[in-house]
Amino acid sequence: MDAILATGFKTLLADHAPLLSGDAKGGAVTPFRDWSDKEISTQLAGNFDKFEDPENKGFITLKSLKQAATDPARSGLSWDDSMLAQEILDRPELMHKLDADGKGNVDGKIDKQSIQNVINPKRAQKGVISAGVSDTSVRPFGLHTLPHKLDI
Repeated sequence: MDAILATGFKTLLADHAPLLSGDAKGGAVTPFRDWSDKEISTQLAGNFDKFEDPENKGFITLKSLKQAATDPARSGLSWDDSMLAQEILDRPELMHKLDADGKGNVDGKIDKQSIQNVINPKRAQKGVISAGVSDTSVRPFGLHTLPHKLDI
């Protein structure tokens, strides 16, 4: 019986090894790994209030994203929220696009407009400003196949 349990445990660990050890680039493997920058940005826009820095109203900051990724319980966030924050931090090009203002300056602050500029870059190039989330394709959390936690 012990051999069967040991084999089952080894299989469980092997199946979830990427989740435990990260990917080849050193980042954590998240349920959002295969999502496009636009999909990630749309998800972030739909959950802006969850990530908003209480010390910088109207902005998601690098500090608030790092806290969400590393200490979600302290931030009052779910595992999914934490994984979204981690995925954004693991994508420096996306982080730069989200952080850049209309002139390309970065200051460590993400506002709703900069997220919309990533979601719809053609509108951003034309100078069209939209204050709200215009893309309604925000995916509900929990539709991924990775477990929320490993019960080992």
